[in-house]
Amino acid sequence: MFDDRGDLVAYLEEDESWWFVAVKSTPNEELYLSTYHHREERHARSGPPGELRTGSDSACYDAPLSNAARSERKPMDGPDFSKTELVPVIAQDAETGDVLMLAYMNDDAYAETLATRRVCYYSRSRQRLWRKGEESGNVQHLKQIYYDCDADTVLVKVEQVGGAACHEGYPSCFFREIDPDTGGAKVIAERVFDPADVYRK
Repeated sequence: MFDDRGDLVAYLEEDESWWFVAVKSTPNEELYLSTYHHREERHARSGPPGELRTGSDSACYDAPLSNAARSERKPMDGPDFSKTELVPVIAQDAETGDVLMLAYMNDDAYAETLATRRVCYYSRSRQRLWRKGEESGNVQHLKQIYYDCDADTVLVKVEQVGGAACHEGYPSCFFREIDPDTGGAKVIAERVFDPADVYRK
C-alpha cells in the first residue's frame, strides 16, 4: 500500500493491533525501515533517522536500512494497482471449487485481506471498503490467494461462513443457468436464507 507521499507500506494484524512496516522512498531522503504499532490504521509519517515518535496509541522508531537490506529489497508481488485502481476478484469455495462471486478490490482492500485473512472488497456503489459479511455475518475467511499473468485479476479461495455468498441468499451469485439453445434462464440452486430476514433496513 502507498501513502500520499509515495511511501510503500505493508502491514499485518496481531493481537487486535496494527503493525506497519514502511520503506521510505522519497528522492531526497535516505531509505528507512520503520515499525508502527496502532489500534487503528494510519499512514506512515516521515522523520529523521533515530527519532522516536509517540502518540495516544502509536509509537515508531526509524533506523536506516543497511546496504545489504537495500540491495535485497524486491518489488512487491501481487496485483498491479498502478495500472488500475480496481481489480476484479473471483471468489471460489476452497473446499468444493464452486465459484461464489465476482467483486473488486483496491489496494487498501487487498492489503486488509492479507493482513486479517478475512476477505475485504471495495464497493463501487457505496464507494468504500466492503468487508464481506459485515451485515449478514456470512464472512469469507481467506485460504489461498492468486493473481493472474497480467497482474490485473485476483482469485481468492475462501471458507464461506453461513454457506451463502450471494446477497439474495444463494450459496453462489451464479445461481441462474442459461440454456445456450434458447437463451432462457432457470434457477439451479436453493436459497440458504431469506434476504428480507437478514438485510433489515
